[in-house]
Order: sequence, then structure tokens, then C-alpha cells
Amino acid sequence: MFASLSRKRLWALALIMTLMVAGALLGCAPEADPDEPVDEPEEPEDPEEEDPDEDEPEEEPEPDDPKEGGSMVMAIAGEEVAPPDAHDAATISDLSGAAMFSEPLVIWKDGEFIGVLAEDWDVSEDGLTYTFHLRDGVQYQNGEQFTAEDVKKNYERIVDPDDPKYSAGVLAIVDEVEVVDDLVVAMHLEYMDPDFLTRLIRVWMLEPGSWADDEYPVGTGPFEITGYAEDEYLTVERFDGYWGDTPYLDDITMRAVPDPDTQVLELETGGADIIVFAPPAEGDRLEGEGFNVMPFGRVNWGRITINLQTVTELAVRKAINYAVDRQALIDVAYSGYGEPMNTLVVPDSWADRDDLSGYEYDPARAEEILDEAGFVDTTDDGIREINGDPIQLHLPTRGDDEAWLRTTQMVQQMLFDVGIGSEITTGARLSYYDEVRTGQYDITWFISNADPEPPIASGNLDSSSYWNVSQMDEDDPVQQKMDELIDASMTTLDEDERAEYFYQLNELWYEEAIEGPGMWMLQIHIAQPDVGGVYLAPTGIFHQAENWYIE
Repeated sequence: MFASLSRKRLWALALIMTLMVAGALLGCAPEADPDEPVDEPEEPEDPEEEDPDEDEPEEEPEPDDPKEGGSMVMAIAGEEVAPPDAHDAATISDLSGAAMFSEPLVIWKDGEFIGVLAEDWDVSEDGLTYTFHLRDGVQYQNGEQFTAEDVKKNYERIVDPDDPKYSAGVLAIVDEVEVVDDLVVAMHLEYMDPDFLTRLIRVWMLEPGSWADDEYPVGTGPFEITGYAEDEYLTVERFDGYWGDTPYLDDITMRAVPDPDTQVLELETGGADIIVFAPPAEGDRLEGEGFNVMPFGRVNWGRITINLQTVTELAVRKAINYAVDRQALIDVAYSGYGEPMNTLVVPDSWADRDDLSGYEYDPARAEEILDEAGFVDTTDDGIREINGDPIQLHLPTRGDDEAWLRTTQMVQQMLFDVGIGSEITTGARLSYYDEVRTGQYDITWFISNADPEPPIASGNLDSSSYWNVSQMDEDDPVQQKMDELIDASMTTLDEDERAEYFYQLNELWYEEAIEGPGMWMLQIHIAQPDVGGVYLAPTGIFHQAENWYIE
């Protein structure tokens, strides 16, 4: 039954991309961010330099001397900008802002992990201890030196049970952070996690003394915060004490632009240099006019999430899966940027296999399942009933995202066509995310961006995940089994063994109709032709702002 019923392949598996020259477009992958909240994936949504050993066409070289100076404006889709505290960053836009003024120990680039604040690292034979050798001479924007003790203090702040931060879930596996010396820190894990480095790419280092001040917490990034107004803008200026290459730009401003049409107009009139999460329908046109379209995606997926506390009838959940035409959603709402998602596993990845179970579009089968369950329409209003109560689901959506809203409207009609009613409500980006995360919904179209590895859309199924929006009780046998399989997949480095666990997880997800699969997504940011040096991770997060320039 339902609780509070009235309330509640154009596909290219994008890898890594770098915008190298004005006018050059390079293809790039799961995470979130939805901008998704990022599931600490599907992060790829990642730039990739050409391997000189590979027989690939040569890329056009960057100018020898990119122009120094200038201001960049980024128009962020939605009503909020990145928070000034990097530990509060939860979406792709938030994380892109955090990456300007703070940094993690490592990032994932060109298909491998590279050090940022960590020069290198060692992993113990049992996989339980990661020892990081930190860069010497790294200075925070307030003049303090970055040390191993700071890594420990950042960890403690993030996992504080009284005020856990966004990355608390990904650090839950850490049993102890040991300060070996000023520039060496060891992280001891409770159990082996083959994806542990992936967890760290969104764990930002901030100067511990600064987060207790009234001013903004400071990081080690190439820019420092000089202005912030909630729901309006975040401004950062070049940090002359940056340990790496001196940034080209003088400053960068992120501005909230709720209306997608206004976002595009800002780009066309020169008011914005980059629009973040651009409307997919505008991609082909703007690319034809010379703008740089930057697609991203790997473990990025959109699907119908289902509140398992309220949508308890398995027949209804299975009918939802069969009723939705995923290719239509891709073609109409997302202008072909995607591939239908029938299973949890990224197609053609090392975890993919031919015998994975998945749902195909079959509305007749949806109606048959509902008929067999005895859910029929006795009032001739087109909506079936359960024990006399109409199946009327609360279907919230983002009102500030045209494609998101259109998808929701299409899903509503597809469900109605098989006798499932729904009521759409709209909200701003963060309020909508909060509504879904806290279970104030029945079904919703939801997008997640996860990290590039592993290639499976499972991060939101873990009961410990911040973005586990299914609301299933931790002691539910199905949730316990999913947790067991996810945990088991992290106890081995053998990909075949991991793929078997992922297979079992997919079959359980399929049998219980945990979600309504949707699409493997390619999303897009769009930049002016004179913007260069931009590194875009597969999750859509902008990194290495010191290399950005405007010709």
C-alpha cells in the first residue's frame, strides 16, 4: 500500500576531456553531484590527453603562451551557488566551486589517479593502510602551512557525528588517521576497499583554524574566496601564494542563473564565459555557432527513484519499470545525449555481462501486471485503485531545469497511460534534493553522477550513502542483502570476483524493482570559443582552475 498517497547509444561512453584551445572540442564521465548530488559516484561525468604511444590523431596544440589576466564568469544552473565551506559541497556545481579554493589529496585524470596535495602514496599488502606523502611547502590562503596534522583534523571534522559533512559516508571506512610526521599521514581502514582512492577525490583540505572563524574557511587552491552572497554569487581571486603554477585568470565568479533560457542568453551575449549544466536541446545549435560543447558522463545516470516506504506494492514498482519509454525520454528531453539504462552496470565495461536482467519498455506488460494484482480502475477516471484508493503518487521535480521537468511530465503521462496517477510539484534545486533525500516523495526523476570506478550505478543503494533516497530500512532483508553484496565487492581487487557480486546485486535490484531504470547520461557544459585550459572530470566537476584562460 501507499502512505500519504496524495502527498507523495547518441551515446559515446565519455571518458576524460580537456578543453585545450579556443574553439576546440574534445570528448570526455557517475558521484550525482545529482549536479547532481554526487554520489561521492558516477563522478566518469574525465579529460584525456592523447597517449603519444597510441596511433591517434594529433590534437591541436595549445598556444605557447596563454593570455594572462582576465575575469571569468560561470553561470550555474539553479538558484544557489557553491557554498564557501568546501566540506558542505554536495553537487557538481558545489564541488566545482570547492575545487577553485581547496584541494583533495588526489584526483582521477586520464584514467588514473594523480597526486594533488599528496605527491605519492603507498598501500599495504593487505590493502588496509594507505600512507600519503604530502607536498612540502604548500601554503593555505591565510599563510598557514599544510601538514599531516591538518589531514587528520579535516577527517575528524567531516565525520563528526554531531555535524557530519557531505563526505562523511565515504570516510566511514576509515578506522584511524595516523600522523606519521609533518608530511606523512596514514589512513587505516576497517576493511579493504579497492575504490578507496576514488572516495578521496572529493575530500577537500581546509585550514583547521579557519573554519572556526567568522570568515570563510580557507584552502590551498589556486584561488581564494573574496565575495559570497547566498543564492547569488561566489567570487574567487588569484592566490599568489599557490604552490603550483601561477593561475592565468585574475578572478572567477560563479553566478546562480535559475532560468535555462537566461543562462543561454548570458552565453550568447558574452555575460557568461561558461554555462554549467547547459540545456541539452541547445547543444547542437550552440556548437554550430562556434561555442565549445563539453559533454561528460560515465557512471552518470538518470532514473525513476522510488520511495520504498510508501510505494510498497511490488506490482506497482514493476509496472513503473515497464511503462516508461526510456528512448523517448532521451530523444525528447535530452536531445539524444544518452543511452537507455536497463541494468545497473555501465555497458561494455569490465563488469558488464550478457546475462544481466533488466527491464524493457513494454506498457502492455505493465498493465498485465497491474491487472493480475487486482489493481483496476472502477471509476473510469483512468486511474487504478488499491482497496478503493486511487494510485496517486507524489512526483516532485526541479522547476529550474527544463529537461528535468520535461522528463517528469513525460513520465507522468506514461504512467497514466497504464493507470498510475501522479501529482507533480516543483522546487528549486537544493530544496528539491532535500525533499527527495529525506523521503518526502513517492517517485521522482533523479540524476546521479558517480566516480569513474567501479562501473556500476550502485552508490545510492548502499544504506550508508548520503544519497540513498529509496528510504529502505537498514534492517530490511533486501537492504541488508544489498549492503552485503556492495561490501563484498570491496573486499577483493579481482575484477571477475567483483563483477559476480555486481551481477547478484543487479538481479536483486531487478527482482525487487528497487528503481525504475532510465538512462546512462551525457550531460553538457558549454564555453565561449576563447576559453581554454579547462579540465573537466567525467562527473562534470571543473578542476585545475590555475590552467584556465581566456584569449
